Amino acid sequence: MRRATAAVAALGLGIAAYLTVVRLTGGTPACAIAHGCEVVQRSDYAELAGVPVALLGLLGYAATLLTLLWDGERARSATALLALVGAGFSGWLTYVEIARLDAICAWCVASALCMAVLAGLAVARVLSPEPPMRAAPRRRGSPLDPGLAHDTKSSTMTGGSRLSAPDPPPPAPRARPRPRARRG
Repeated sequence: MRRATAAVAALGLGIAAYLTVVRLTGGTPACAIAHGCEVVQRSDYAELAGVPVALLGLLGYAATLLTLLWDGERARSATALLALVGAGFSGWLTYVEIARLDAICAWCVASALCMAVLAGLAVARVLSPEPPMRAAPRRRGSPLDPGLAHDTKSSTMTGGSRLSAPDPPPPAPRARPRPRARRG
């Protein structure tokens, strides 16, 4: 699931990078839907506090990809937080496109879909069980003991119990000589 999340984030990063370059160079984005992209890109809503929203998206996707370098609980939570905030912001921008600008930007819709899928995948990763630890085994009895014991005979790890060579069978009882009957 982590690879799928990274793939969607990389796709979103590419879209946001394209829109950022177009915005910063003053160009017009290629758009198949009646020049809606140009209307959206040139609107007052294309910036937030002087920062292009496409650049915010680029930073959001990049930060999401960065969190995917780790797979612990904190990294999963950070990925989900970034994706949920991004999906919420994308939802608001989509509302602005439809209700206030009366224009649809296909690139913006594609980015919003990426962010929605990313949010779904990130939340699913948070809710799924963590993968097993890949760290080196710790010494038995340490505070961070994962409950593994080392089998010295086969150089393998086993959970919960120590392996050792089987005990040799007990020696066979020696036959005692029978007491001889006394005659007499």
